[in-house]
Amino acid sequence: MTWQPDWWLVLTTAAAAITFAAIAARRRRGSPRGTRARDLVQVVVALGLVLVALRPSGQHEREVPAENAVDLVVMLDRTASMGAMDHAGGRSRMEGAAEDLVQLVAGAAGAHVSVIVFDDTARLLVPATTDVRSVVTTLGTVGWRPSAKAMGSDVSVGVELAHETLTKLAAQRPGNDRALVYAGDGEQTQSTARGSLAALAELVDEAWVLGYGTSAGGVMPVAPGASELVSRDGVEQRSVLDEETLQEMAEELDGSYVHRTGGGTLPDVARPAGSAARELVPGADYYWVVALVLVPPLLVCLAVAVRRWRAVKEER
Repeated sequence: MTWQPDWWLVLTTAAAAITFAAIAARRRRGSPRGTRARDLVQVVVALGLVLVALRPSGQHEREVPAENAVDLVVMLDRTASMGAMDHAGGRSRMEGAAEDLVQLVAGAAGAHVSVIVFDDTARLLVPATTDVRSVVTTLGTVGWRPSAKAMGSDVSVGVELAHETLTKLAAQRPGNDRALVYAGDGEQTQSTARGSLAALAELVDEAWVLGYGTSAGGVMPVAPGASELVSRDGVEQRSVLDEETLQEMAEELDGSYVHRTGGGTLPDVARPAGSAARELVPGADYYWVVALVLVPPLLVCLAVAVRRWRAVKEER
């Protein structure tokens, strides 16, 4: 049993109960039996109303999910090539990546999730948060960088920021596991060689590289939602998955590479900190039972009041 009082009602009904009790005590001797009985009924009703105002209720146990003891960092490629339409169902690579990452993040509810996106530069789009809903919304709307603004892609441009982010997370929650998920197509269009991801390996307990695209490649809209395709000298350009680069990146991270073509099992990065706890919470209200019990004495009081009113009226 627990209580959820409405204090202003408790104080009001308690004052009434004290008043009625004082009147009953003062008139206890020398009053007719009927008067004493009426006073007693009034006190009982007032005390019952105090009980109603205290709102007695039951209790039940509910399970409290255990905190997910993992810091998850997502690195998402949003270069123009991620707009290539060679994912399952003729969709863009970015649509496939966003769909996968939404599912992955939802499965790691309670984890601290950070999202780094990169095109010409890298930025921390979502600082570490346990708000799954906001991360899911962001991932579903991130899109890719229009080709007209692209300056050539470097698949390793986000490494420095990822290293900084992971180092900070390790200092904040040293007891947590850290997981890194890299999602991209591996296409390096800058003339310089890409940088290594090996520096991140020592900062993570688990790493996954998710690859999007096909060896046949796909055409690319100039911008998300556009019908015009990227072309050069009148020839439509195709972006091709560089699976070899992605596999090398996974090796540098001491992680695993998965070619994502739609469907299939995604990495499970959930790390419960312990078994789920249970807590007691208020259940069904019982004040209505007390109120129901008070109906007969209330009717008695009402009948007595009506009879007295009639008597006074007849005397006039």
